[in-house]
Amino acid sequence: MRMLLPLMLFLLCSNAGLAQADADSLIIGRRMERLPSFPNGEQALYKYLDRNVRMPEAALAASISGSVYITFLIDSTGALHDPEVKRGLGYGCDEEAVRVVRGMPRWEPGTVLRKPHAVQYILPVRFDGRRRRR
Repeated sequence: MRMLLPLMLFLLCSNAGLAQADADSLIIGRRMERLPSFPNGEQALYKYLDRNVRMPEAALAASISGSVYITFLIDSTGALHDPEVKRGLGYGCDEEAVRVVRGMPRWEPGTVLRKPHAVQYILPVRFDGRRRRR
């Protein structure tokens, strides 16, 4: 019983603090109203990747095929930050995928409560060692 009273006081105080918090900061558990999107849509994203991803020579020589999964943050202005390889292929493909993501234009940011919000995004970048790219 002695331990219950301090716990209840803590919970009451912490709830009072939450009631005063800004509503924009309380988005945990809320769904995105609109997910971030590449300018001009998904087809434009595929076209961008097709035009900009260059197959590394080492990957061509080894006939490597597969996807590099890159994670990055799309902030509330649509700018991309901190691209990082989550699952790579090696042979220079990981570095090439990061290079291409770093060169992307700003995206349309996602929204929560009708306001732009930062979102962590995972993008697969496909490599096919059986065909040559420009």
